[in-house]
Amino acid sequence: SSFRSERSSLTTKLEAVSHRAATAEQVLAQTRNQLRERDEASRAAERLVKEAMIARSTVVRRLENLQSDVNRQSERFVESQRAKDELTSRCDMLVKAIAAKDVSIGQAVDRAESLQSRIEQLTAKHETERTELDLANRRLTEDLENEKSERALVHGALEIARESRISLQKQYDALKRAGRGLRQTAQEADPGPGPDSELPSNVHSFQQGKGS
Repeated sequence: SSFRSERSSLTTKLEAVSHRAATAEQVLAQTRNQLRERDEASRAAERLVKEAMIARSTVVRRLENLQSDVNRQSERFVESQRAKDELTSRCDMLVKAIAAKDVSIGQAVDRAESLQSRIEQLTAKHETERTELDLANRRLTEDLENEKSERALVHGALEIARESRISLQKQYDALKRAGRGLRQTAQEADPGPGPDSELPSNVHSFQQGKGS
């Protein structure tokens, strides 16, 4: 009964450990899904960053083009000084165009600064989420290691219990064979009337049971 109770206790512990291992696997699967989602979000953020960099390079090229255009307009303005009377209206139009281009340049610069700040925010958010995920992975790894060690201890206890059971079974078989030999010897023995004849008979049967 003690062995059965110990066996049932070990079985209960094994089921509990198995349940905890299954729960840990589910948590690990959920964490992997979350990591996959976070990776997709980070990839989307990287795509946004690349698009912002492309837009920034485009704005820079536009600025360069506008700067060259301004230089060309300045040269034309120098040339227009020679024919001021004839090109006064044209100079006014060019000044207005330059003002409009300056406004567009300012808007482009503001947009580039806004994109840069957004890139920095996304980068900081990505780093924070990555740190949290690293901490969560480290905790899950520690929990899994603890579960493995507990499971190994339970497995060792089960092996010890199995060895104890085999040893007890062997002892029980030996005692059973010894008892069977004693009963056969008692049935075959012919008891005499005197105590001297009973004593050698009992000793002889005990030696036979011990030898068997």
